Amino acid sequence: MKKFIRFVLGGNLGAVVGYGIFILLTELGVWYLVSSLIGEIVIDLTNFSIYKFWAFEERNKKRTKKEIALYSLVALAYWVMNTSIMYFFTEQCHRTYWVSKALAIIILAYPSFWAMDKVFKNGKKLDDA
Repeated sequence: MKKFIRFVLGGNLGAVVGYGIFILLTELGVWYLVSSLIGEIVIDLTNFSIYKFWAFEERNKKRTKKEIALYSLVALAYWVMNTSIMYFFTEQCHRTYWVSKALAIIILAYPSFWAMDKVFKNGKKLDDA
């Protein structure tokens, strides 16, 4: 439970900035899905370190390259799911783009935690791969 709370708190730091960029760009006329991607990139650039060193307390620097690769794959999968959920709620359910984004974040919170927990295994199992 401690890791999950740290994951949520740490993720919220990046999410505030990423969500702000998402709203700002969309209001300036950028398509909401492109704005979302740009915001997610900013979030991922900050959250990797927050997750690795604080949320999951992973100190093994030898594994960082492998973790970056795995983190990138998870981030890509997250973006695909996030975009699909946003598109569905915005285009099919006629919700505003910012409500759709919030719903996607909520829906993907636990699956994202589960995946990140696998990325930052504190040297367990992952090194055997």
